[in-house]
Amino acid sequence: MLVYKVLAKQDLDWFTANGETRGSSPDLRDGFIHLSTRDQLHDTIKSHFSCHTIVYVLAFLENELKHKLEWELSRSQKIFPHYYGNLKYSQTLFTIRLSL
Repeated sequence: MLVYKVLAKQDLDWFTANGETRGSSPDLRDGFIHLSTRDQLHDTIKSHFSCHTIVYVLAFLENELKHKLEWELSRSQKIFPHYYGNLKYSQTLFTIRLSL
């Protein structure tokens, strides 16, 4: 299964330049990296990235992250994947640029 991280351009630029990330500001605040399943992507983008005209969706293999991946109940009472650690850019399978 794939899990996804949505990033604004400046967060993607930082991630690619440094080779790893602890996430964006909300991730740092919450203490984990917010990820989404394919079915959750639309709502994640709509709820948290509507102020952006372009976002980037990065795909990761769940199996490669599972040592630090937790499936937890969110405020919306849905189960989301949360990653507790630094994501490495080398773990990215692919990136999609979306115009909103």
